[in-house]
Amino acid sequence: MKSSRQKGKLIHWQDERGFGFVRPDDGTSEIFLHISEFQNLHCRPKVGDIIYYKTIRKKGKLRAIRAAIATFKKLLKGLAI
Repeated sequence: MKSSRQKGKLIHWQDERGFGFVRPDDGTSEIFLHISEFQNLHCRPKVGDIIYYKTIRKKGKLRAIRAAIATFKKLLKGLAI
């Protein structure tokens, strides 16, 4: 199942275990996010970060994939020549 890019806020993060949960901007249920799903990660995620992601359903539950922290997305866009 393909999904479009979504945006949400990281509301819980367990850095030592490498996972957390995103609250989608559209108000739907929280979505699981694993550290391995971040693309080009240059710093550790933290609660309050804005996350862009896609979703898949795995074992009956939604999870975030192909995630990016919004601040780095904007930074990289600004550095483009």
